[in-house]
Amino acid sequence: MGAHHAVLAAHLGWRPTLVVLALVLAAVTLPLRWLCLTPPWSPHHGHTRERGATHIRAVAGSRAFALLTAASCLTALAIYGATSNLVPLLVDRGVDGRTAATVLGLCGAGQLLGRLGYPALARRTHPPARTAVVMSTACLAAVLLAAVPGPLPMLVGVSVFAGAARGALTLVQATAVSDRWGTRDFATLNALACTPAALAVALGPATGTFLANSVGGYPTACALLGCAAAFGALLALGTKVDRVL
Repeated sequence: MGAHHAVLAAHLGWRPTLVVLALVLAAVTLPLRWLCLTPPWSPHHGHTRERGATHIRAVAGSRAFALLTAASCLTALAIYGATSNLVPLLVDRGVDGRTAATVLGLCGAGQLLGRLGYPALARRTHPPARTAVVMSTACLAAVLLAAVPGPLPMLVGVSVFAGAARGALTLVQATAVSDRWGTRDFATLNALACTPAALAVALGPATGTFLANSVGGYPTACALLGCAAAFGALLALGTKVDRVL
Protein backbone atom coordinates (compact mmCIF):
# COMPACT_ATOMS: atom_id res chain seq x y z
CA MET A 1 0.00 0.00 0.00
CA GLY A 2 2.91 2.37 0.55
CA ALA A 3 3.62 2.58 -3.18
CA HIS A 4 -0.05 3.33 -3.88
CA HIS A 5 0.06 6.13 -1.32
CA ALA A 6 3.14 7.56 -3.01
CA VAL A 7 1.47 7.46 -6.43
CA LEU A 8 -1.64 9.21 -5.09
CA ALA A 9 0.47 11.85 -3.36
CA ALA A 10 2.46 12.46 -6.54
CA HIS A 11 -0.72 13.12 -8.53
CA LEU A 12 -2.99 14.73 -5.95
CA GLY A 13 -0.77 16.13 -3.19
CA TRP A 14 -0.66 14.82 0.36
CA ARG A 15 -3.81 16.52 1.68
CA PRO A 16 -6.16 15.21 -1.07
CA THR A 17 -4.47 11.81 -0.69
CA LEU A 18 -5.42 11.70 2.99
CA VAL A 19 -9.01 12.62 2.10
CA VAL A 20 -9.17 9.84 -0.50
CA LEU A 21 -7.76 7.31 1.97
CA ALA A 22 -10.25 8.41 4.64
CA LEU A 23 -13.14 7.94 2.20
CA VAL A 24 -11.89 4.48 1.23
CA LEU A 25 -11.57 3.55 4.91
CA ALA A 26 -15.10 4.77 5.62
CA ALA A 27 -16.53 2.95 2.60
CA VAL A 28 -14.99 -0.34 3.71
CA THR A 29 -15.39 -0.23 7.50
CA LEU A 30 -18.69 1.55 8.14
CA PRO A 31 -20.88 -0.99 6.30
CA LEU A 32 -19.07 -3.81 8.08
CA ARG A 33 -19.66 -2.08 11.41
CA TRP A 34 -23.36 -1.62 10.77
CA LEU A 35 -24.06 -5.01 9.19
CA CYS A 36 -21.66 -7.50 10.73
CA LEU A 37 -20.68 -6.46 14.23
CA THR A 38 -22.15 -8.83 16.77
CA PRO A 39 -24.04 -7.50 19.81
CA PRO A 40 -22.17 -6.94 23.07
CA TRP A 41 -21.52 -10.17 24.95
CA SER A 42 -20.74 -11.12 28.51
CA PRO A 43 -20.88 -14.42 30.38
CA HIS A 44 -22.18 -12.60 33.46
CA HIS A 45 -25.44 -11.05 32.30
CA GLY A 46 -26.99 -11.69 35.72
CA HIS A 47 -24.66 -9.80 38.00
CA THR A 48 -25.94 -6.50 39.25
CA ARG A 49 -24.70 -3.11 38.20
CA GLU A 50 -23.36 -2.54 41.70
CA ARG A 51 -21.34 -5.73 41.65
CA GLY A 52 -20.03 -4.83 38.23
CA ALA A 53 -18.94 -1.38 39.37
CA THR A 54 -17.20 -2.86 42.41
CA HIS A 55 -15.34 -5.36 40.26
CA ILE A 56 -14.30 -2.69 37.76
CA ARG A 57 -12.98 -0.43 40.52
CA ALA A 58 -11.05 -3.30 42.08
CA VAL A 59 -9.35 -4.28 38.82
CA ALA A 60 -8.78 -0.79 37.45
CA GLY A 61 -7.35 0.36 40.79
CA SER A 62 -4.87 -2.49 41.04
CA ARG A 63 -1.12 -2.11 40.65
CA ALA A 64 -1.01 -4.68 37.85
CA PHE A 65 -3.64 -2.77 35.83
CA ALA A 66 -1.76 0.52 36.21
CA LEU A 67 1.52 -1.07 35.15
CA LEU A 68 -0.11 -2.76 32.17
CA THR A 69 -1.66 0.50 31.01
CA ALA A 70 1.63 2.37 31.35
CA ALA A 71 3.57 -0.37 29.57
CA SER A 72 1.10 -0.42 26.69
CA CYS A 73 1.27 3.37 26.33
CA LEU A 74 5.06 3.49 26.27
CA THR A 75 5.43 0.64 23.80
CA ALA A 76 2.67 1.84 21.49
CA LEU A 77 4.18 5.32 21.43
CA ALA A 78 7.60 3.81 20.67
CA ILE A 79 6.74 1.40 17.90
CA TYR A 80 4.27 3.67 16.12
CA GLY A 81 6.54 6.68 16.54
CA ALA A 82 9.36 4.74 14.90
CA THR A 83 7.50 2.94 12.12
CA SER A 84 5.27 5.84 11.06
CA ASN A 85 8.40 7.89 10.39
CA LEU A 86 10.06 5.26 8.24
CA VAL A 87 9.82 7.36 5.08
CA PRO A 88 11.82 10.37 6.36
CA LEU A 89 14.22 8.01 8.14
CA LEU A 90 14.91 6.13 4.91
CA VAL A 91 15.06 9.29 2.80
CA ASP A 92 17.71 10.65 5.15
CA ARG A 93 19.68 7.47 4.44
CA GLY A 94 19.59 8.01 0.68
CA VAL A 95 16.49 6.03 -0.29
CA ASP A 96 14.21 7.75 -2.81
CA GLY A 97 10.74 8.70 -1.67
CA ARG A 98 8.79 6.14 -3.69
CA THR A 99 11.00 3.26 -2.57
CA ALA A 100 10.76 4.48 1.03
CA ALA A 101 6.95 4.48 0.74
CA THR A 102 7.08 0.92 -0.58
CA VAL A 103 9.21 -0.14 2.38
CA LEU A 104 6.65 1.45 4.69
CA GLY A 105 4.00 -0.68 2.98
CA LEU A 106 6.13 -3.78 3.59
CA CYS A 107 6.36 -2.78 7.24
CA GLY A 108 2.58 -2.79 7.35
CA ALA A 109 2.49 -6.20 5.65
CA GLY A 110 4.97 -7.43 8.26
CA GLN A 111 2.25 -7.08 10.88
CA LEU A 112 0.76 -10.29 9.52
CA LEU A 113 3.95 -12.18 10.42
CA GLY A 114 3.75 -11.00 14.01
CA ARG A 115 0.12 -12.04 14.27
CA LEU A 116 0.81 -15.45 12.76
CA GLY A 117 3.61 -16.08 15.23
CA TYR A 118 1.70 -14.84 18.26
CA PRO A 119 -0.36 -18.02 18.94
CA ALA A 120 2.82 -20.09 19.32
CA LEU A 121 4.18 -17.55 21.80
CA ALA A 122 0.86 -17.51 23.68
CA ARG A 123 0.92 -21.29 24.10
CA ARG A 124 4.40 -21.24 25.65
CA THR A 125 4.30 -18.20 27.93
CA HIS A 126 2.31 -16.65 30.77
CA PRO A 127 0.74 -13.20 30.21
CA PRO A 128 3.43 -11.05 31.90
CA ALA A 129 6.29 -12.85 30.16
CA ARG A 130 4.45 -12.81 26.84
CA THR A 131 3.79 -9.10 27.12
CA ALA A 132 7.40 -8.40 28.05
CA VAL A 133 8.71 -10.47 25.12
CA VAL A 134 6.58 -8.62 22.59
CA MET A 135 7.47 -5.23 24.05
CA SER A 136 11.16 -6.17 24.08
CA THR A 137 10.80 -7.06 20.40
CA ALA A 138 9.35 -3.62 19.76
CA CYS A 139 12.33 -2.14 21.60
CA LEU A 140 14.76 -4.14 19.46
CA ALA A 141 12.94 -3.07 16.29
CA ALA A 142 13.25 0.61 17.16
CA VAL A 143 16.93 0.22 18.06
CA LEU A 144 17.64 -1.58 14.78
CA LEU A 145 15.92 1.20 12.85
CA ALA A 146 18.23 3.59 14.64
CA ALA A 147 21.39 1.54 14.15
CA VAL A 148 21.17 0.00 10.67
CA PRO A 149 22.21 2.49 7.95
CA GLY A 150 21.88 0.11 5.01
CA PRO A 151 22.04 -1.44 2.51
CA LEU A 152 18.47 -1.34 1.26
CA PRO A 153 17.72 -5.09 1.65
CA MET A 154 18.76 -4.90 5.29
CA LEU A 155 16.62 -1.81 5.81
CA VAL A 156 13.69 -3.68 4.29
CA GLY A 157 14.28 -6.63 6.63
CA VAL A 158 14.43 -4.39 9.69
CA SER A 159 11.27 -2.60 8.60
CA VAL A 160 9.38 -5.87 8.16
CA PHE A 161 10.65 -6.99 11.58
CA ALA A 162 9.34 -3.74 13.08
CA GLY A 163 6.00 -4.39 11.42
CA ALA A 164 5.91 -7.88 12.92
CA ALA A 165 6.55 -6.41 16.37
CA ARG A 166 3.71 -3.97 15.82
CA GLY A 167 1.37 -6.75 14.72
CA ALA A 168 2.15 -8.87 17.78
CA LEU A 169 1.66 -5.86 20.02
CA THR A 170 -1.90 -5.38 18.79
CA LEU A 171 -2.74 -8.94 19.87
CA VAL A 172 -1.06 -8.49 23.25
CA GLN A 173 -3.13 -5.39 23.87
CA ALA A 174 -6.33 -7.10 22.70
CA THR A 175 -5.90 -10.04 25.08
CA ALA A 176 -4.06 -8.49 28.04
CA VAL A 177 -7.16 -7.84 30.14
CA SER A 178 -8.90 -11.16 29.52
CA ASP A 179 -5.63 -13.08 30.04
CA ARG A 180 -5.27 -11.58 33.52
CA TRP A 181 -8.79 -10.85 34.76
CA GLY A 182 -11.06 -12.97 32.61
CA THR A 183 -14.01 -11.73 30.57
CA ARG A 184 -16.15 -10.31 33.35
CA ASP A 185 -16.79 -6.61 32.61
CA PHE A 186 -14.36 -7.04 29.74
CA ALA A 187 -15.68 -4.21 27.58
CA THR A 188 -15.28 -1.57 30.28
CA LEU A 189 -11.94 -2.81 31.58
CA ASN A 190 -10.51 -3.25 28.10
CA ALA A 191 -11.59 0.28 27.19
CA LEU A 192 -9.90 1.65 30.31
CA ALA A 193 -6.71 -0.24 29.51
CA CYS A 194 -6.59 0.40 25.76
CA THR A 195 -7.78 4.00 25.42
CA PRO A 196 -4.51 5.52 26.73
CA ALA A 197 -2.55 3.24 24.39
CA ALA A 198 -4.77 4.29 21.47
CA LEU A 199 -3.99 7.93 22.28
CA ALA A 200 -0.30 7.02 22.34
CA VAL A 201 -0.66 5.46 18.89
CA ALA A 202 -2.25 8.67 17.62
CA LEU A 203 0.55 10.76 19.12
CA GLY A 204 3.30 8.41 17.91
CA PRO A 205 3.94 9.98 14.47
CA ALA A 206 4.12 13.51 15.85
CA THR A 207 6.28 12.36 18.76
CA GLY A 208 8.76 10.72 16.42
CA THR A 209 8.99 13.86 14.31
CA PHE A 210 9.30 16.09 17.37
CA LEU A 211 12.12 13.98 18.77
CA ALA A 212 13.91 13.91 15.42
CA ASN A 213 13.79 17.69 15.20
CA SER A 214 14.90 18.03 18.81
CA VAL A 215 17.78 15.55 18.98
CA GLY A 216 19.30 15.83 15.53
CA GLY A 217 17.69 13.17 13.38
CA TYR A 218 15.43 10.16 13.07
CA PRO A 219 18.03 7.54 14.08
CA THR A 220 18.52 9.17 17.48
CA ALA A 221 14.76 9.56 17.82
CA CYS A 222 14.28 5.84 17.15
CA ALA A 223 16.90 5.01 19.76
CA LEU A 224 15.05 7.09 22.36
CA LEU A 225 11.77 5.46 21.40
CA GLY A 226 13.45 2.09 21.82
CA CYS A 227 14.37 3.08 25.37
CA ALA A 228 10.70 3.86 26.04
CA ALA A 229 9.70 0.41 24.80
CA ALA A 230 12.39 -1.18 26.98
CA PHE A 231 10.93 0.55 30.02
CA GLY A 232 7.50 -0.67 28.98
CA ALA A 233 8.79 -4.25 28.84
CA LEU A 234 10.16 -3.93 32.37
CA LEU A 235 6.83 -2.62 33.64
CA ALA A 236 5.05 -5.53 31.96
CA LEU A 237 6.91 -8.00 34.15
CA GLY A 238 5.03 -6.56 37.14
CA THR A 239 1.57 -7.30 35.72
CA LYS A 240 1.18 -10.79 37.17
CA VAL A 241 -2.22 -11.38 38.75
CA ASP A 242 -2.34 -14.00 41.51
CA ARG A 243 -6.09 -14.45 41.29
CA VAL A 244 -8.99 -13.27 39.16
CA LEU A 245 -10.86 -10.52 41.03
